[in-house]
Amino acid sequence: MEVKKLLKIFLLILAVVGLMGFYHHYDPAKASFFPKCPFKTASGYDCPGCGSQQAIHNLLNFQIIAAMKANLLLILAIPFAIVFFVIDNITNPSPAVLRLKNQFFQTKYIWAIVVVVMIFWIIRNLITTNIH
Repeated sequence: MEVKKLLKIFLLILAVVGLMGFYHHYDPAKASFFPKCPFKTASGYDCPGCGSQQAIHNLLNFQIIAAMKANLLLILAIPFAIVFFVIDNITNPSPAVLRLKNQFFQTKYIWAIVVVVMIFWIIRNLITTNIH
């Protein structure tokens, strides 16, 4: 593996570990320096990303149920994101990994993700609107 690619991966891992430490220590519900969602501020409705910061904080503090309540889609997407990252960064992949990579990155799968996000967005707002 070339040095430039190794350096990129190392810096990415360093950034992720740093952010994990930050989100582990600081609770977005209590710290005022976390950014607020502009969509929610303007409309009063949750966007698909609303609650992500809280979900990450809860997950890093082993509060799994609270993390799922904050943003279920994010929690479910984390394993997929890790798999996609690994598959996309394998040097000299085997034919089986290439087939998997080609399948995951097809347009129909990208559109499926968009549809899932839109459905999640609608359902979470219908649920919270009916609860309040």
